Amino acid sequence: QSLSQQGIADSAAYNCALDAFVTQGNTKDAGILFQEMKKSGFADVVSYNILMEQCSAGAAGTNTSAAVCDGSGEMTQARLLREMQAAGLAPSTATYNSILSNIVTTGDMMAAWRTVGEMEGRGLAADAYTVSILLKGSRCPPGVKDRYGFGASDVDRALALLLKHNIRMDEVLVNTALEAC
Repeated sequence: QSLSQQGIADSAAYNCALDAFVTQGNTKDAGILFQEMKKSGFADVVSYNILMEQCSAGAAGTNTSAAVCDGSGEMTQARLLREMQAAGLAPSTATYNSILSNIVTTGDMMAAWRTVGEMEGRGLAADAYTVSILLKGSRCPPGVKDRYGFGASDVDRALALLLKHNIRMDEVLVNTALEAC
């Protein structure tokens, strides 16, 4: 039964239900609910981020389906980003982190850095998750590193974001940085 028919409709309630469907791998109902959210005006940045995160998870090999993601993740994320912007919703750092996570999974660090540039160009600051995602890219298989040219300069660039955006270094980020070196 629809959340709006139950009289409990708001963005938070819809997003909780959407996240539950996506987490359970129920992409059919997630897709139906997302369409309802868009029609009723309850789709927000968080809604799009939930779906983008699922696309990242799908690209990494977890349970997903064509109802939300096309299998490659990236094209669907690009479509969701365009749709979000067309709806007048501004992407957040979390939005870009989902996109980055998918790109880094492919090992294409040049595309990852273009995405960071786009994010910063929109006035959004990188955060600890951004840096962590970029550093985790250094753990790609050697063939992927060779193909896309991930190198020490990428580690340096990721760490430079800490200073540029005044990101507090916590234990998790320190460990990720050490693993990248």
